[in-house]
Amino acid sequence: MTGVRSRWVIVSASVIMIILSSFPVSAALVASIPAPVLGGAALAMFATVAMIGVQILSQVDFDDHSNIIIAGASVALSMLVTAQPHITDSLPSWVRIVFGSGITVGALTAIFLSLLFNHVLPPSKSDKNLASN
Repeated sequence: MTGVRSRWVIVSASVIMIILSSFPVSAALVASIPAPVLGGAALAMFATVAMIGVQILSQVDFDDHSNIIIAGASVALSMLVTAQPHITDSLPSWVRIVFGSGITVGALTAIFLSLLFNHVLPPSKSDKNLASN
């Protein structure tokens, strides 16, 4: 969000968080923050992450049909798990942990399909020629 890309900023923030978590007073201070304030901060953070995702997707070549399938299937399965949270109820608990979150399902779907389409089943030269015509 800020554009800072220094690893020292991350290290400094980590050290500060470790120090603060070592003192009960700081934990009580953080716990006293009202839920609407935390919700507003989370909303701003997640909206920024979503917009960065849209920005990344704007750079994707959607003339390649495999990219459309990867993005579409990932979003669809993410929404399925989010809209129907009870879809994993009959699965074992360890599977529900992994596949019970739309973010996890979407990410795993995108990774799997990307590996499948780009590394396991790379397009042949004739497919590339057809796509360019």
